[in-house]
Amino acid sequence: MKIPKNSNQFIGHTAWLIVSGSREAVLYKASDGLIEKIDFFEVKTPKGLRDEGVVMRRGGGHVIDRGTPLEDHKELNRRKAMSDFVSLLKDRLVKNISDKDELYFFVPKFMEGEVLSQLPKKIQKSILIEFSGNYIKKHPLDLIKKINKEISSKKVISTSPEASKILKKAKQGNK
Repeated sequence: MKIPKNSNQFIGHTAWLIVSGSREAVLYKASDGLIEKIDFFEVKTPKGLRDEGVVMRRGGGHVIDRGTPLEDHKELNRRKAMSDFVSLLKDRLVKNISDKDELYFFVPKFMEGEVLSQLPKKIQKSILIEFSGNYIKKHPLDLIKKINKEISSKKVISTSPEASKILKKAKQGNK
């Protein structure tokens, strides 16, 4: 799909938009004015672990108490699904992304540390901007608008000719 002219076209380089939900992810590749969906995956809840080991005490036709194993299994399911998810995401990113690519990461706030810390250092260094929130259902062009808004808010805009001369000299001094 074409990226609108008023948006960043990613000319001459490749940008990846990694959009993560709690158990699903979409990878978009943007380059030379085009964006395409490259990959999608979803991690399902492990089937055998849902209610195994549930202890119930009954009396008089009613459930009096439920054992704690159910809560333990919920946490086990969450950890297993998160581990499977991060492992799949890591594999897909390593397979698709090169050293020169830019990454824009969209991840829910509660997963941010857990997911990003487990990615390889090479991929972590390629991440330009991280967005916290649930963007899994958003259209890719909406994501590009969000990236453009973030980039434009970080740019330094000088209005005076003297300020632009100073910035130009500083850039030349750094080379």
